[in-house]
Amino acid sequence: MESLKKIISLILTIVFILTCRITPDQKDQIIQAPVTVSSDTREIYLLSDKISILGDGSDIATFTVTRKENGGPDEMIGADYFLCTDSSGVSIEINENFFSSYTTGTYSFVAVVGDKLSNPLSITVSEIPLENEQVQNIAVRHYAGQTFITWDEIYPVIDSDQISLGEFKTVMESFPKDIQYNVYSDPNPIINLSDLEPIATVLSSSVWNDKYYGLTNNAPDQPLERFIVEYGGEPLEPGTGLFVNNPESEGQAYYSVTAVIDGIEQVSLTTSNVSTGIMETTGQGKPVLQKIENPDLFQYISNSTLYYYVRWEAPPNCNIMGKPYNYIVAKPQNMTDPAPVGIHMHCWGGSMKGGYGWWYDAEEGSILLASNQYPYDWWTGYHENLFTENSPQTRTDWENGVVRPYSQNRMYSFLKWLDEDINWNIDLSRTFTAGSSMGGSGSLMFAIRNSDKVAWCHSWVGVHDPSNSPNFTSSYAQMYGPVEYDVRFEDGTDVWDYFNDIWYLENNRDKDIGFLTFCNGKNDSAIGWEQAVDFYNALQETRQPHLFVWGQAGHSQRAVMPYTGEQRNMTLDIRLDQTLPAFTNCSLDDNPGNGDPSDGDETGQINRYLYWETESIIDTALTWEMVVALTEEAPENTCTVNITPRRCQQFSPSSGTSVTWKAENLSSGIIQTGTAQVDTWGLITLDDVNVSKDKVKVTIF
Repeated sequence: MESLKKIISLILTIVFILTCRITPDQKDQIIQAPVTVSSDTREIYLLSDKISILGDGSDIATFTVTRKENGGPDEMIGADYFLCTDSSGVSIEINENFFSSYTTGTYSFVAVVGDKLSNPLSITVSEIPLENEQVQNIAVRHYAGQTFITWDEIYPVIDSDQISLGEFKTVMESFPKDIQYNVYSDPNPIINLSDLEPIATVLSSSVWNDKYYGLTNNAPDQPLERFIVEYGGEPLEPGTGLFVNNPESEGQAYYSVTAVIDGIEQVSLTTSNVSTGIMETTGQGKPVLQKIENPDLFQYISNSTLYYYVRWEAPPNCNIMGKPYNYIVAKPQNMTDPAPVGIHMHCWGGSMKGGYGWWYDAEEGSILLASNQYPYDWWTGYHENLFTENSPQTRTDWENGVVRPYSQNRMYSFLKWLDEDINWNIDLSRTFTAGSSMGGSGSLMFAIRNSDKVAWCHSWVGVHDPSNSPNFTSSYAQMYGPVEYDVRFEDGTDVWDYFNDIWYLENNRDKDIGFLTFCNGKNDSAIGWEQAVDFYNALQETRQPHLFVWGQAGHSQRAVMPYTGEQRNMTLDIRLDQTLPAFTNCSLDDNPGNGDPSDGDETGQINRYLYWETESIIDTALTWEMVVALTEEAPENTCTVNITPRRCQQFSPSSGTSVTWKAENLSSGIIQTGTAQVDTWGLITLDDVNVSKDKVKVTIF
């Protein structure tokens, strides 16, 4: 008996504490510790409901332990644990009363109860029989420019109705067979595959929405959902394969799906894996509603309604056909009609449910639109060959393709669908973008390059020059290629120039950009302070509408709204179809310094105390007029500031001409008059306008 105790003590000391599922990696890692069973421990009996299981990780053998004492009846008891030994003598401890494995072989088990061991019991794990298996029950359905192809997989890697995200990842990584599916399409009936190339290769378990929680594995215990592919439909069954194709042309099409097992394709064709013909049209496709939720609280907003959609994207919204993306559309209880939409972009590690700051403008009735971002391209775009079989590896590879704005395209494409869908009534003229960190970078880059689509932007702690961010230039390089390579954006511009906000502003001075309110931490060493100052200087030099705050909060710095100075709600009615002012060189501005964090004011603001009225604007061919003022919180009663009209709808005097202007204090009358020249870019700047807490009406004629 003493020797038995020593054996058990030794095993407990040297084996890993593992679960009952043995993966190939676990088998390689465990310590060699053969189990020796004494012949005098037969009072404990170990039984199993199976002596042979498949090595698929889901076929389970369940143990039963009984005890017979003093010749009495069998008593069912629980074991302290089970010792499992494989054919090579490797042992592990199992703390559950069941066993499954992905590794074939014969395993011996002993139940341990106190100081006693049971009889040994053997279970054989067999290889999954997949030879000559082929896809069954192919079905095709076409809708709004997309063809949905479904089929029964040859083996349900995941056959349960419910599984957590963490379990899903474990099963997919551990499953011993590499099972994929080739999808073929042809305008003629498919008789053989000799002259066809697959239009897609699809992984097993494609019915599961494994990107629902975002790119990072931050919700391993949360339940995973299966895709719904028809409005009002049910989730597809486990073991169903799915691919969504956007055909390049209209007309009749036929489809076939084949299984590829460990790299060997099963090329047999029958009516079970070849479709009949279907008429196709072209288009981007429509999002499919997955579910509706009514949480008590979402992003600090009560009684909202959340609509969850999936759209299977294709170029130009991503570079791979049929890639599923998740979207959330949040409707506030007080939604205006029509409603502005804010495109919210999450930070690194965030998701469509959070990581973008606030639900901006919710109290004003605005809709939130958000999505899960992958890849992490900072909400911009990436090389057209990334994640394909031609993914760039060398400098030549990178330079032989271009970067396209896939992420910007797909977010606006979804917004356009909202505008066209009869279930939504939105106001595109009041669209705004918002985000934090990666999303703060992306929201500004989107607003600047899509100024005809975005009225205003609210950005926290973003990157403005990807080539000059201490910690994150390398992240952009994974999407664009290294800075030193000559990789081009799709319009031929150097991609590092195109996505450099400073370069873009300086080379598009005549472009009217919406109102930008943003912040950076002066001590945010990861994002970088120098590039933030460069961006501010470019906004001043190019005379674009902006509000900038900074401080010592590092990556926790927060931007503010004009007029109120709060973070969440835009009380000014800023629209695409309405002019707005660009304030520069305000006498109340603080000093951000020269880009060195030790230079300039530690905390500060640019244009924080200035605002304008949107209700009384005059913008005609002959006259531009606007009321501007200082907020009551301004440290002085008056200031001087340069004012440049931007986004004028009708007022557009020719370059080189002279205009007259006046400033009228609404309490005391005219306080200034002058003239100004229309410059090369068609801009008019009024220098040193006197603005006060008493409202001032500025007129140009």
